[in-house]
Amino acid sequence: MVSGMIETETVMPRVARPQTRTFGAGIRSDVERTGSPTMKAIYLEKRAGAEGLVAGEIPRPNPKDDEVLVKVVATAVMPTEFDWFTTFTLPFGEPRPFPVVLSHEFSGVVEALGPKVTGVSVDDDIYGLNDWFINGAQAQYCVVKASALARKPKSIGHIQSAVAPISALTAWQGLFEKAKVERGQRVLIHGAGGAVGSFAVQMARARGARVIAPISSGNFEFVRSLGADELIDYRKSWNARGPL
Repeated sequence: MVSGMIETETVMPRVARPQTRTFGAGIRSDVERTGSPTMKAIYLEKRAGAEGLVAGEIPRPNPKDDEVLVKVVATAVMPTEFDWFTTFTLPFGEPRPFPVVLSHEFSGVVEALGPKVTGVSVDDDIYGLNDWFINGAQAQYCVVKASALARKPKSIGHIQSAVAPISALTAWQGLFEKAKVERGQRVLIHGAGGAVGSFAVQMARARGARVIAPISSGNFEFVRSLGADELIDYRKSWNARGPL
């Protein structure tokens, strides 16, 4: 799912339409007690799947010393988030308080800075990935540690930036933290035209590795443009065990 929060436009698979309401009793009490500003969000009031999503208003978060408050322009949601341990549980096993906001990769504009934040300024276009144990970005605002964001590339828009963090991080970890890929090595990348694979091809090529990609012929042009050196049509190429 990808949504543009400023334009209040949401693009998502056909799932149950979120319920719409202003405040639940608990949220209203918190707002009245703290006097906190509110924001529009899509959230869960209880443990549930997509059918439990609610569109309404909740308190706006405040950035801590090392955090940035982001005005969300676009955000990406994976359906599997409803099953993640982090969605409903705190780091030491306690249940997370509701409301719970999904979506932890995003692109947006810096709204405010914690007092210890350096390197970014208000109104900067940024993208990033926030802590999975806190509320995410399916809202007008989210908070993120300054170390977990970067300036948005000028060559792509906010929607493209919002879907990059998890896939790109997965590719980086697999290639360089686990496999320790170095210049001159040969790397076989399955799914080279997919979310993670398309980043992996570019990263491996940038490192100086030779990239081999088993992929359908319909994706040859795209994957070659990413930097793959050798393309194998896995539907036609066979080895002793069957298709590659």
